[in-house]
Amino acid sequence: MELTLTNKNLTTVAKAVNFKSPEKNLKLAEKLYAVMETRGGCGISATQCGLTDRVFVMVTNNYLRYCFNPRITSTSELKAKVKEGCLSFPGDICEVDRYVSVRVEYFNYKGERRAEVLTGMDAICFQHELDHLNGITMHDRARREDDTAKSRD
Repeated sequence: MELTLTNKNLTTVAKAVNFKSPEKNLKLAEKLYAVMETRGGCGISATQCGLTDRVFVMVTNNYLRYCFNPRITSTSELKAKVKEGCLSFPGDICEVDRYVSVRVEYFNYKGERRAEVLTGMDAICFQHELDHLNGITMHDRARREDDTAKSRD
């Protein structure tokens, strides 16, 4: 199976991955990584490649993560405005609010639980890719923030 970027499932909420076939999960993660590397990104979700599996891959600060069934378990109160790009929208940049720090949980391709506190680029990338798995794009985030700002005026 070859993977390529597509806008086909960007509004789809991804479905949980089971761990009955770790080899299959690893192959999927490796294929996602290959697409991400080819496009020069730091993260990519399965939904960006037209799949509905709840998995993304990210490389930040020279650390590779295969994140299956990821979730945010808590956030900082503080948010920061960040400019984001996205492999699904080449050349587009959106300014969105992201939590400065997030406590996360995900599973590796074998189903082993991982828990971390992420900050900086790690936190931003995790939030961006998790949004994709929830059917949300950076454009959606930017529009919501614009609507919120307008309602305050």
